[in-house]
Amino acid sequence: MARIGKPEPFRDQDCSGFSSGNSALDAWLKKSANKAQKLNTAKVYVVSDENKVVGYYAIASASIVRDALPTKVQSELPRHPVPGLLLARLAVDSNYQNQGIGRALVRDAVSKALSIQQLVGAAVLLVHSKDEEASRFYLSLGFEPSPGDRHLLCLYLNT
Repeated sequence: MARIGKPEPFRDQDCSGFSSGNSALDAWLKKSANKAQKLNTAKVYVVSDENKVVGYYAIASASIVRDALPTKVQSELPRHPVPGLLLARLAVDSNYQNQGIGRALVRDAVSKALSIQQLVGAAVLLVHSKDEEASRFYLSLGFEPSPGDRHLLCLYLNT
């Protein structure tokens, strides 16, 4: 196994063999990631082992109604929809799981969110977890659940 590099924009890296154990996430990378980037609806970042994609995430702009955010941050924010970013997809190839790649991808997404926040304003990074295991993962990284939807998680960026 070669040294895995830092996340970089998805271009022509080989994702044909990518298999995370979630067929929807795998199919999105293989069939929709390039289109999302071309349409500018999301930006996709990958980590590779040589030229083989072993993990990825997609990030996009978003907004959310204040009442859907964790209670402790609601009082600091205006009543109109709150601008933010969405961690739209995150997956690591099954052969590379449990090596810290997922955490590194989230750290990179948070870093990019903070940089974007300086340019356009964004108060939160949102994620819709697919199941309880994913929720526990994001909670361990400091995300907090929405009061109305336990699978909608929020990381407040203005701390």
